[in-house]
Amino acid sequence: MDRKKTKGSEKEERRKNKITEVKPFPVPFALGEIKTNITINTNTRSKPSKEQIIDQAFRFHSQGNTLEAAKYYQYFIDQGFNEPRVYSNYGAISQGQGKSKKAEVLYRKAIEIKPDFADAHYNLANLLQAIGKLQEAEVLYRKAIEIKPDYTDAHLNLGNLLKDISKLQEAELSYRKSIEIKPDYAQAHLNLGIILRDLGKLEEAELYTRKAIEINSDSPDNYLILGSILELNNKLKEAKNSFTKAQLLKPDLDMYMGFASLYLKEKKPQNALILIDKFLEKNQSDTRALAYKTIALRGVNKFDEFNKLINFPKLVKKIYSQNLIKEDIFEFNKKFRNSLLVDPRRKTEENQIGWAIRGGTVIRALFEDMSNPFISQFHRMLSQAIEIYIKDLPVDFDHPFLRKQIDQASIDNCWVNFLEPGDFQSNHIHNNGWLSGVYYLDEPKVEKNKSNAGWIEFNRSGYKLPHFGGEKEIKLIKPKVGMFILFPSYLWHGTIPYKAAYTRGSISFDITIK
Repeated sequence: MDRKKTKGSEKEERRKNKITEVKPFPVPFALGEIKTNITINTNTRSKPSKEQIIDQAFRFHSQGNTLEAAKYYQYFIDQGFNEPRVYSNYGAISQGQGKSKKAEVLYRKAIEIKPDFADAHYNLANLLQAIGKLQEAEVLYRKAIEIKPDYTDAHLNLGNLLKDISKLQEAELSYRKSIEIKPDYAQAHLNLGIILRDLGKLEEAELYTRKAIEINSDSPDNYLILGSILELNNKLKEAKNSFTKAQLLKPDLDMYMGFASLYLKEKKPQNALILIDKFLEKNQSDTRALAYKTIALRGVNKFDEFNKLINFPKLVKKIYSQNLIKEDIFEFNKKFRNSLLVDPRRKTEENQIGWAIRGGTVIRALFEDMSNPFISQFHRMLSQAIEIYIKDLPVDFDHPFLRKQIDQASIDNCWVNFLEPGDFQSNHIHNNGWLSGVYYLDEPKVEKNKSNAGWIEFNRSGYKLPHFGGEKEIKLIKPKVGMFILFPSYLWHGTIPYKAAYTRGSISFDITIK
């Protein structure tokens, strides 16, 4: 396998299961009163009036003929007319065509002409959220709400954005406000159910999701979310019924992994393994499916196949950063650690369901701000470590982790964890990665009668899934200052809790390949 250049980028961490994602309300367009059905011939000497052009553009837009509407919006602008609805509507069409830059210019022009135009603020916020400009998007959603306090969709999408940046309590308030304004808003009930689920408020989450189903009983998504909530609350039979209902509504829905998870929790690993293998026939390298397969293989005592899939000696690598930096690694880590401790982005973790960290503080999206020279230096070190790892991989096109040709590796997510005594990382996987890893700013202190406290442990299942096979093939690695540990993202791993009086710092990351 050839070594390729590593490209650094930053994305917000996503939830582990696609069916759990909240849904935004689409971009609206603003219509006035359509007066007449006018056909405009722009080649005649008698030019149509401003009102005629708008009326025809709005008529085409309302009929779904966006290509013709766009022609009239552009013609209107070319005549030198200024009308905020035209710019906003034309922006919506451009956004739908994938022309984000053009759409942004048009939305901003609409706001320039009419600063209190709520729809234009909302539309621009949607666009900026889609391209990752979350801070400005939040400001614009709030401005739209300030202008129009009963703007239900703005409250909904603000909640979606707040969820994306892990402000779950604020997201919950936004969804509740949307429901207060519009009690029969099924999507707001569903999104609130998702937030409550992620906050661990399972009974209330179930209540709001069932309300979404009561309002809209034809949506398979509603039953999928309800099933996920019931599963977390260990109502396995009800969860199975809910998943079955979703599949009845949408027969082509791939539910292999949903039912496999339920079989694992029912301690029926053979049934689960059959479904997981069926899913992997079409999704050969899916991280979640491979992780769940390791559990099922342990459950049916197929440790030879388990060890082939894990391949711990070849696929889990320790790389020492002293070889990647000129200065003393202890001095570098000391300065780097101290700079991270005072980073204004550091915040207390909310411990939502599905996240590994329990307690502690985090800095999410570390590489979004590279002004700290230590962060820039660490980015270079990490890139080199990834190149070394990829270069040393064995060739095995029959192995799900090794079968892909690697043209480019990207750092898709990188975050800092600070743990205090009693804090830990619960066993988990990195569902959005191909390769994942951790870097240690310091190492655990040896505790009396608990020599493995603070070590990283592999191959013990998490997410409240059963663990089969006892201690067989459980692997431990003792962290050291400046050590990288890289491993396939589907490997279960976690931190053994410690009680020694010190603040431990580590940096986690996810890598994807093309």
